[in-house]
Amino acid sequence: MHKKEKIMKSTIAKRCRVLGASLAVLSMALLAACSSGDGSDTSGGGTPVPGGTLTVITETDGLTLDPTVTAGGAQSVGNLMLPIFDTLIRVDVNGEIRPRIATSVESEDRQTWTIELREGVTFTDGTPFDAEALKFNWERAQEPTSPITKRDANAITSMTVTSPTTLEVTLDAPSSGFPFLLQGSLGMIGSPTAIKEMGEDYSAAPVGAGPFILEQRVPGSMYSYKKNPDFWEEGRPYVDALNIKLIVETQQAEAAFKAGESDLFYTGDPRVQRDLKATGHEALTPEAFGGYQYTFNTTSLPTSDVRVRKAIIMALDPEALSDRATQGAAAPWTTLFPQTSPYHAPEHQWPFNGDIKEAQELIDSYVAEHGPVEITYEAISSDRAWADAIAERVNSQLDDITITIGTVSLQKALDNLYSGQYTIANNSLQGFDPIPTLSNRLLCDSGGNNANYCNEEMDRLLKRAAVTSSQDERVEILREVQKLLVQELPFFPQMERKIELFVNDSAKGAHIYDAGLIEYESLWIDE
Repeated sequence: MHKKEKIMKSTIAKRCRVLGASLAVLSMALLAACSSGDGSDTSGGGTPVPGGTLTVITETDGLTLDPTVTAGGAQSVGNLMLPIFDTLIRVDVNGEIRPRIATSVESEDRQTWTIELREGVTFTDGTPFDAEALKFNWERAQEPTSPITKRDANAITSMTVTSPTTLEVTLDAPSSGFPFLLQGSLGMIGSPTAIKEMGEDYSAAPVGAGPFILEQRVPGSMYSYKKNPDFWEEGRPYVDALNIKLIVETQQAEAAFKAGESDLFYTGDPRVQRDLKATGHEALTPEAFGGYQYTFNTTSLPTSDVRVRKAIIMALDPEALSDRATQGAAAPWTTLFPQTSPYHAPEHQWPFNGDIKEAQELIDSYVAEHGPVEITYEAISSDRAWADAIAERVNSQLDDITITIGTVSLQKALDNLYSGQYTIANNSLQGFDPIPTLSNRLLCDSGGNNANYCNEEMDRLLKRAAVTSSQDERVEILREVQKLLVQELPFFPQMERKIELFVNDSAKGAHIYDAGLIEYESLWIDE
């Protein structure tokens, strides 16, 4: 370990949450992990062997690889971008914050933060990864053309380079959740030289300081990477090349993995997950809360009207939907937090299995003002069974409302979601710390607020939760958040669905963090 490196560990998992001063000065204390976690590591022991090509299968492609315009989570295309960029820090499945390119992230008051970078790191084009480069990236992340990062980045009101490896930032308000943003899109830093020289072409072939260099991208088919020979972590990555195959059809992807066509396969399909586990395949499972959801566009009729949103949800039966769409493999999700969470509020459930007479009255009152409800939901193929089940349920239960299902590519679905050209869209809500996770989805000016939802009281509650050092107050605030959420209904849960990573015997050293992001640099091939 580098002599200047300060270990940053803060347990945020459900079993031992650390708040207040312990969280505010993250890098000043070495906190013992309270659990080894389950499913975070399938290394299988042995000495890593360098060389070879690692093959991964995924069902997810993206429009771009630019973290300012494409979400960097495991549920989107984070596992396609991570080989290129690495991140400033990571939060593993035990909730421990670990240094990466940033060796420390410190604050005394949770409003002014000092980020210390590792010395001697360069981007793959030779540009120094220094404090000026970090400042340049975060200024770019604040621009209106950066929809994913602009809300979080604009919380930064000032940035000062105090040394070649030190950046001091001041936020518009104290936030204990700021460090957790640095393992996602805001922590994926690109070469300022490449960004300036490549212009619009940068998004298709970005330049970072990660363990690999993107060699070829065939949208909808394959991403090919080669080893970064100057990667900052000495001796890593172990493999010489990385190929990520895109197979959108889940059954085809599962068959290819079982046939040995890849070393790793990550998927969020609960049927595939159940089948692979039944055949003895090991899975790495994140311990994040949440799952997949259906987002309503709250800025245009008919879904801008809460009566329509509530009536649709009341007509749905989560268990029946799971049986129809996944043969019962998916666990229903009816409250924001699970029973094991200190924030669980059973009194604030989504109004599933509601009184159909009441639901019809809501539709009737809307129809009297606006006419029949016509909704078109364009689903991706992996979500089609669930979408069909929702449409069948609503169309058969309620009059004067029709949901029509179409099928689009993932790229088109993402484009529709980010541009607001949709009525209902499938999305995800997953994370370890609920405050940055919910803020990303629900704050009025958040780049991740795809529902275009805006409620001043919700903003006030989430901003209070971000600054409090009292766990009791945080619990009470999040209960109020849940109460408001199930009244306003900007989205409804689909299922407790997590991205799981399956590993064939050929791959060793597999680790995940956050909601399922892969630590590519630690993987090696056992021939």
